[in-house]
Amino acid sequence: MSRLHDNRKKDPVFEPYKDLSELTSKTLDEHVEFYKTRKTKTDEELLEIYKKLSVQSEKFDKLDWIDTWHNRDISKHWHVFQNCCNEARFFIENYLRVVLEEMLIRKN
Repeated sequence: MSRLHDNRKKDPVFEPYKDLSELTSKTLDEHVEFYKTRKTKTDEELLEIYKKLSVQSEKFDKLDWIDTWHNRDISKHWHVFQNCCNEARFFIENYLRVVLEEMLIRKN
């Protein structure tokens, strides 16, 4: 069994995502949906989203995403893989920032 799958079993925050591409796609979808519904979210809902994204951001680099990479010839496409990792990390952290901003706006 791959290290990613082992890590995902230990960390439920990544269980819903089978690979890096799905994580990126769903994070982006959730972020767009958040923009549409952010005014109707309760403080508790914002806090739960914030906690989830914080854990994802903190643990993202600890997982071995190579195991799920769709292009098995990683040596020829290392830069593409790295760009995908950077993109996923950016989407998680940007979404996290937006949620935090919404929480701060409500407190002021």
